[in-house]
Amino acid sequence: MKRHLTECLWLAAAIVLLVAAAPAEARIVCHDGYQQNSGGEVQTPYCQEEYLAQVAREHGMKVSGAQLRASYGLEREACQLSLNDIRVAEFCNPFRPDHGHHCKFFQC
Repeated sequence: MKRHLTECLWLAAAIVLLVAAAPAEARIVCHDGYQQNSGGEVQTPYCQEEYLAQVAREHGMKVSGAQLRASYGLEREACQLSLNDIRVAEFCNPFRPDHGHHCKFFQC
């Protein structure tokens, strides 16, 4: 009985060590506004905000994706700065002066 208990304790300790040694990193990987996963790429708000921050930084704004997620006003500012940048046009449509309605050739 004592031998069985000792073997169980050793087995439990080995399992704990294996679980603790396994990497538990589950970070989100984004590429151009899309989240990469095993099935391909999915458009997510998190990755779109990260991409908007990247584009806004290229236009001279000092901002991070986390800051954009925390402040709607900062997100609006980043979109207005990047207004004519096609890379974030779809995401920033609600912040356009015409609210995303492009009415050049027909009456809206």
